[in-house]
Amino acid sequence: MFLKASLKHFLSKERQKAKSWKRGGRSRLISLDAVLGENRYRHEPVDRLTPEEIYERRCALTLLEHALGRLRGELVEADRSREFEELKGYLIGEEPRRPYRELAAQLKTSEPALRKSVQRLRQRFHGPRTGEG
Repeated sequence: MFLKASLKHFLSKERQKAKSWKRGGRSRLISLDAVLGENRYRHEPVDRLTPEEIYERRCALTLLEHALGRLRGELVEADRSREFEELKGYLIGEEPRRPYRELAAQLKTSEPALRKSVQRLRQRFHGPRTGEG
């Protein structure tokens, strides 16, 4: 969150600079290409989130991607990449989940063993707990 605080501080200073009389903060800029600008942004998707919320969302998604990539790497290294690809939907809700029974038959394992694998993957996906070694 250091970056968030730094960004807030930077934006605050920039606002102060923009308002200062010496630097022309009170003068208005008039765009000569206003029509061009309006036409360009008319077709852009509307995002109702504040810049702060967008930043926080991107940070969270980056952390999730990193954790998923780390877990994928561990399972690929253990020669279990097919299992990871089949079970990652259970971790992040990316796709409609198939019934455990059907997936267990496909992976040639029992349903309780598959459930335990999903539980372990979820624990690994969330990372180590405090106090673990």
